[in-house]
Amino acid sequence: MKLRLLLLSVLVLYTFGFGGNTGKIAGVIKDLTTGEPLVGANVFIEGTKQGAAANIDGYYVILNIPPGKYNLAASALGYHKKTITGVSISIDQTTTIDFQLQSAVVELKDEVVIVASRPLVQKDQTAKTAVVGGDDIKALPVTEVSQVLNLQAGMVAGSLRGGRSGEVAYWIDGVPVSDAYNGGQVVEVNKSIVQELQLISGAFNAEYGQAMSGIVNIATKEGGQQFTGGVGGYIGQYVVSSEKTYTKAVDGHDSLTSDLFPGLNKFRPTAIRNIEANVSGPLIGEDVTFFANGRYIYFDGYLKGFNRFNPSNIAFTDSIGTFHLNRDSSGIGDSSIVPLNNSERYYGQGKLTFRITPLLKLTGNYIYDYTKSKPYDGYNRDNRFYFYNPNGLGNDYNYSQTFIFQLSHTLNQTTFYTLGGSLFKKDFKHYLYENKNDPRYVNPQLLQRQDGYSFYTGGTDMRHFSRSTLTGLVKFDISNQFNETNLFKAGVELRRHDLRYDEITALQPIQSQVAFKPSKDDPFIQTQIPDISTPYRNKYSHTPYEMSGYIQDKMEFKDIIVNIGIRYDFFEPDGKVLADPTDPNIYNPIKTENRFVDA
Repeated sequence: MKLRLLLLSVLVLYTFGFGGNTGKIAGVIKDLTTGEPLVGANVFIEGTKQGAAANIDGYYVILNIPPGKYNLAASALGYHKKTITGVSISIDQTTTIDFQLQSAVVELKDEVVIVASRPLVQKDQTAKTAVVGGDDIKALPVTEVSQVLNLQAGMVAGSLRGGRSGEVAYWIDGVPVSDAYNGGQVVEVNKSIVQELQLISGAFNAEYGQAMSGIVNIATKEGGQQFTGGVGGYIGQYVVSSEKTYTKAVDGHDSLTSDLFPGLNKFRPTAIRNIEANVSGPLIGEDVTFFANGRYIYFDGYLKGFNRFNPSNIAFTDSIGTFHLNRDSSGIGDSSIVPLNNSERYYGQGKLTFRITPLLKLTGNYIYDYTKSKPYDGYNRDNRFYFYNPNGLGNDYNYSQTFIFQLSHTLNQTTFYTLGGSLFKKDFKHYLYENKNDPRYVNPQLLQRQDGYSFYTGGTDMRHFSRSTLTGLVKFDISNQFNETNLFKAGVELRRHDLRYDEITALQPIQSQVAFKPSKDDPFIQTQIPDISTPYRNKYSHTPYEMSGYIQDKMEFKDIIVNIGIRYDFFEPDGKVLADPTDPNIYNPIKTENRFVDA
């Protein structure tokens, strides 16, 4: 039975509101002496082609400004030009800058320049919102954006205020990029390309959907009119006390070392190595710019294992109940120290900005991310038992590609629209050997432990897992500053997903090798892939889609900010649900009417 869910939400909130990846500047221009509004006075952002003219009340507004710091200038016929430097623009926030121009009758030697100061209270930030600019991130002692988020109040390991995993929605350049499989990040943006990061932890407006705990909104950097670049990196390693302790190993290889953190009392400066480079600038004249970033990082980890046993080692209990660690010497490892939670990552990002006309801008952003890692953490399922058999544990493989585009068109001084979209693919796999029929797999019965408190004395990780998410998204938003008080915004969105999942909990030996005699049988096996009908296999493929639309109004009064909006969501999960949720055991139903009858 297919499930269709219609969700209608009406929001009347005293809240911070509009999603996206731009902000606005508004204010009034007056005569310094008389206080009269200067009709037709010009105000513009230096270094850009964005500006506005004051209306009959001296009011002006500039919309669709990317986050950052700018110099704002105002001028009028018969008046001296005035410039305010360091004007800070944040995503979805209004920066109020008023001008008082001096008449040209009064002689001034130089142009009036004022340094802007950030207000102590951001009037239209009425919900809990943390804003971190690119310069702030650069100054922080962090290497990942996730570390920046964890520094914000309420955020711990990707969860916000005690919420569950997957309840935080992620946006990049005004486009949602959450994984439909588990609600997590499709790709972790490198901190060097972040222009501004926002963490909104409550009171979401109608534009936002599918977020229970919070919103992470990231605006990425664009190339400028001058070539810039940089290279950086670091090296290091975890080190523990050099004091050695006596260790009695289960295989008789006693040693003077640390059994908890083996190998960490010797400093190898390249065990952790990171190198990163970025370059930006004009590509074709001043209208086409680029920003590119690349990174490689190897993390040797702080958890190590002892290679006491090879995966093919055969341990067994004889007929009189004595446990033997080895059948022969071929199963004994070299006692080398092997990383158990190491990882290797390749990351690349490129962004093109094409200013087609002063009022029309097109951006394209491509992000590539690949990580290979060991899943050992000392607590996760059976992974912790590979401490003495580290080469028997499989690897995790994360691979993602993300393409984001946005077309922004300013129709007039008070109206603009954006057409955005994204296409991303994320693959996650876990296996020891990529080929499911690899001859190096050994009989599952080699995963032996002397007792419930010891580690594996051999065996290979028989799990084979893969999943992929392919999502295409298109969204359209239009904004109109109707008057000095009301900013209307409306939009529609369509998402289409292709979800694939294939889990083999344990590869099985062929029938002739199921019965294993440890005294004489070959440990290596010919594997067979379990059928979908067995409890060792789980597989599915679905193509759900989603549609949504919203309309909202942000009313900025002198003493209060009001947001009112309405949102409509439609979900088609392309899945099946239980016909009788009160009797969930489909293999052995409790109710007579749910039991299968073979006539």
